[in-house]
Amino acid sequence: MKSSRASADARSQDSRSAYVMLGAMACLYGVIAAWSEGLGYGGDSFSHYMIARYSWKHPELFLHSWGKPFFTLVSSPFAQLGWPGMVAFNVMCAVMTSFVIYRYCRTLGMPHSWLSIVLLGTMPIYLRHVPTGFLEPFFTLLLVSSAYLFLTGHFAAACLLVSFLPLVRTEGIAILILFLAALWVTRRVVNAPLLGAGLALYSVIGYVVKGNLFWLKTEGYSYESLKYGLKGTVWYYFRLAPHLYGVPLLPLMLLGLGWLGFWLARNRVRDERHSALVVTGLLMTGSLCVLFAVYVVTWAFGIFDVIGLTRPVATTAPGAVVTAMLAVRWASERIETKRMKTVLLALLCALAVASAYRLAGIGSGLSKEDAMTKEAVLWLKNSEYVKEKVYYMNPIVSVELDVDPYDAERVGHIRTLRRAPPPKGAIVFWDAHFGPNEARLPLGTLMKSPDLVLLKSYVSDPPFITFNGYRFEIHIFQRRSDTEPALYVQDGPR
Repeated sequence: MKSSRASADARSQDSRSAYVMLGAMACLYGVIAAWSEGLGYGGDSFSHYMIARYSWKHPELFLHSWGKPFFTLVSSPFAQLGWPGMVAFNVMCAVMTSFVIYRYCRTLGMPHSWLSIVLLGTMPIYLRHVPTGFLEPFFTLLLVSSAYLFLTGHFAAACLLVSFLPLVRTEGIAILILFLAALWVTRRVVNAPLLGAGLALYSVIGYVVKGNLFWLKTEGYSYESLKYGLKGTVWYYFRLAPHLYGVPLLPLMLLGLGWLGFWLARNRVRDERHSALVVTGLLMTGSLCVLFAVYVVTWAFGIFDVIGLTRPVATTAPGAVVTAMLAVRWASERIETKRMKTVLLALLCALAVASAYRLAGIGSGLSKEDAMTKEAVLWLKNSEYVKEKVYYMNPIVSVELDVDPYDAERVGHIRTLRRAPPPKGAIVFWDAHFGPNEARLPLGTLMKSPDLVLLKSYVSDPPFITFNGYRFEIHIFQRRSDTEPALYVQDGPR
């Protein structure tokens, strides 16, 4: 009786601690969103936001392959509130992910399950991509929610939900394979067809709207078949792991991975605990290992034209945290005194917070490149040329000008200058990151054009290098001539 009461008290204390931590994490995310402009500013973060924001005005964006259609569908109502709404959506996803991971650990009977909320919220690579327009927070929410449904016996719902994961990030296809294996192990293969529901639904919708059943594959987003041709080494992500996962998550994760493998190898009794750990090994620890392996292999061999971004590693967060919590349970079972447990838990929390602050780049502000771009756009916004049609590539331009990037009368991408010249009066916003790379537009071609007049230049001083070794600079041109236009873009070096 006394033991049962003590157990109930421990669960109650764990619940109270969890809700306190959830509130603390929600406040932390909100403060970071308001304080650290640089975390979600520019690049793909803005691109996904703009697709979601203007999908109600341009419904074809709901089937934008690169934009990831399921993410666009779910995030679009929040994006109508502007950039703060998009950030609020991802913060909400992160808080919900924290809660579901906590419930997952609680279902496994882990002591101190509330610690999972701290470990997730202080994982550096995850934390820095919460107050943004990126896909990772929503991906992790779908992943852990599907795994939790599976763990609690809701197999059909789990398979149906996870089937939409590849429509948020393509590597979600690898997760479908893990769920298929879990169905086989638990003898629930009858639910396997549901794993294809999301892709099948969007394929049929694409066929009805576009006349192409395989549009998700054939309409992959690219800048006129641009190929970077880059690749790294097998050890690239392994060397970065301490910076991506931080302390104490990384050592706990590795300890939990080792413990799980050892326990499953030694315990072959098919009891309830064994089944739960098998499911966890496949869906949580398995997702950590498989996703990390995908990023290692694609970058090492240059597959899918990746460029070695660290951001996707945030998708491994649920698997990393649950695996780390296995190590916490193992250690907790071997520490007898309550005081020692309290001291160690406090130390873990302190290390996690310190590591996150040091490695996540909180409060670092805009990058030099984004700051210069913002300055240049603000000049254009306050100039007499602001009403002219603008050709650009960097999504910062459309966000700062607050223009619809899909309104062909108002804006255009500079890569289209290969095929047609800008109209008289149009502005060409060229920068050294996107111009010579994605747009294949050498600066020299613009400088030599008799139809263009240079309005403003921003050259980094002291100089710094942007993508593919170019010194970063920005040049803003206007077409003033009525003469017959020449082709602006030529192949060859800048």
